[in-house]
Order: sequence, then structure tokens, then C-alpha cells
Amino acid sequence: MAFSDLGFQTGGVNPRYVLDVDINITLDQRFSAHHNAWITWAYKTLRAELRDARTGTVLLPYTVREREGHLNRSGAEDWVFRSAAETIGREYGALLSEYLAGLVPRR
Repeated sequence: MAFSDLGFQTGGVNPRYVLDVDINITLDQRFSAHHNAWITWAYKTLRAELRDARTGTVLLPYTVREREGHLNRSGAEDWVFRSAAETIGREYGALLSEYLAGLVPRR
């Protein structure tokens, strides 16, 4: 889902709307008996807000917490960033579409 598909001007010079994303990652390493190896877990807290650049108004805030695991730190971090992009596109896009549909008066 692209924001422009929903009628939001997001590109070019001085776009009207900006998607503000903040990702906080915490790493933890634990032994997995199933894998018989140490697994590095990357715990992600992702905050996204579609913001009106002119007024500073946040249209719809969104927060999600997830974790991704891998045998090493860089692999766990790669997975967490990959999943963040997918999560924003899939979940936040659907949430925003639903929110906007609720603003339209029904006849």
C-alpha cells in the first residue's frame, strides 16, 4: 500500500505528509536447546506516525513490538529491519485505510 494511493501527497519537495518512523532495538542472547546453539534475539519496538507536515498533526499513531532471532547479531538486526518494512506496509497501511474509511460519512 502506498500512501499516495490513499490521496496523501508524500513525495517531492516539501511533501504535505511525512511518515515518521522510530525503531528501538534491544539485543539478547539465549541458548536454544532446540537448535543446540546460542541465538541472538533482536527485540523491536516500532513507532510510526503519519504526520501532517504543515500542522504537525499526527493522523494515526501506530506501535508494534516484535522479535527476530538469528545465530548472530548482524543476522538478527537484518531480520528485524526487514520485518519492520513489511510490518509498516502490511499492518499500518491496512490500519490507515480502515481509519480513513471510518471518517467518510455513510449514506
